[in-house]
Amino acid sequence: MELGVSVYLAYELDEIKAVLQKAASNNFKYAFTSLHIPEDDTSKYIDKIKGLVEECKRLKLYPMVDVSPRALKMLGINEFNELHDLGIEHLRLDFGFSYDEIAKLSEQFILIFNASTLNKETYIELSKRNINFNNVYGCHNFYPKKYTALTEEKVKDINIRIHGYGMKTMAFVMGDDKLRAPMFEGLPTIEKQRNNDVLYNALVLDKKLDTDIVIVGDFGLKDETFRQFANYQNGFIEIPCTIKPQYESFLNYIHHDRFDNSEFFIRSSESIYKYKIDYQIEAENTVDRKPGDICVSNTNYLRYNGELEIMKKDLPSDNRVNVIGQVDTKYLDFIDEHLGVKLIKKVLD
Repeated sequence: MELGVSVYLAYELDEIKAVLQKAASNNFKYAFTSLHIPEDDTSKYIDKIKGLVEECKRLKLYPMVDVSPRALKMLGINEFNELHDLGIEHLRLDFGFSYDEIAKLSEQFILIFNASTLNKETYIELSKRNINFNNVYGCHNFYPKKYTALTEEKVKDINIRIHGYGMKTMAFVMGDDKLRAPMFEGLPTIEKQRNNDVLYNALVLDKKLDTDIVIVGDFGLKDETFRQFANYQNGFIEIPCTIKPQYESFLNYIHHDRFDNSEFFIRSSESIYKYKIDYQIEAENTVDRKPGDICVSNTNYLRYNGELEIMKKDLPSDNRVNVIGQVDTKYLDFIDEHLGVKLIKKVLD
């Protein structure tokens, strides 16, 4: 999954630069903006666009701009190649373009289409014009108005179709800092993601719905959320848990599920081999196990003493396995041999 932020020209350039700097320092790749702007003070927006692009270049971010011929005219820009000269290489085409115009633009830009309208007819017409589909993306809209966004099933179906055309897919999650006016209800692609659990929503788009690029639709993120994404880019996520005090030695290091994984639980590769404990765990709280339970094998399990598991399905009690804590189950489907989990102690309200 590649990541991007959104920055908007209604904000001051210093605010825009601050978001871009946080994005770059946390391994984000793209900066999305819109050139659909108010009709007054267009000169002010020209300066902001130039400043935005210059900052992206300095930070090695790729600016993506949502644009139409009308928007360019309002800005006093006559030709699209002027955008390319500024350093913009990714264009999201809104409306008002003929297939021949699109073909010409594809010679200079990576083109981003509305995913919902990117159908077989469009694919055929673009194929006739020998467009390189490696440089064409399908981007889902974001939806400011509540109850108008898409379902997960709809996004997945569209993504399957677009990947069949040989194109990348993009979608939006809402932010958790400055929600965009005038609705202030977030800018997600998926309606059920109209909430502040930004990392989880991005993981759903990536892992379950096969989305290549995830953009935060609102302006910026909280510092903590940027940090969560940085962890993800480094190959793990943090999950708060409750755990008995005598087992806190299992916290704060990264567990991966085994390659030969079980359907019943995440079986920590590290707990036996990399971080093997040097004491015997006595049997206690050997109760029925349920999803989200953190469990550890005790001395009755012989050489498996100290092996950590996080339950994904119900299992009956076993006098060789202690239940030592709990985690929220919603992240468990994402944990595997590639994406690790760091258990951290939950801060209680």
